[in-house]
Amino acid sequence: MADKGQTIVRIKVLLIGPSNSGKTTFLKAITSNDALNVYTPTNGTAFYNHTSKMLSPAAELFIHFVDTSEAAVSSKEYLGALMNRTNFCIVFFECFNKESVTKAQNMILTIRELASTNNLPVPA
Repeated sequence: MADKGQTIVRIKVLLIGPSNSGKTTFLKAITSNDALNVYTPTNGTAFYNHTSKMLSPAAELFIHFVDTSEAAVSSKEYLGALMNRTNFCIVFFECFNKESVTKAQNMILTIRELASTNNLPVPA
């Protein structure tokens, strides 16, 4: 927890992609520098919190990660709920699988559509 007078910066990151595309491995690598030795697929959606003093000694970074498979967000309503207060969406895909790349492109279009519908900033 932040010390008295210390600023807390809150960020929410949504990770979306097919099973076995590296979302949880990426998450573990950036939050703990720990290798994922045993692969266990994430069922549905998993939520993780990470606190760091990466910014400066005067600020604490609180990151809320939402790790979800593309199958779990097949409904726009559920994806929209997960996107609530999200600062970043990272879309994962299997780079040597054309179908996976196409699904990722479609997911990005859906994310942009939901963001613009809810008056959120949409990247170019």
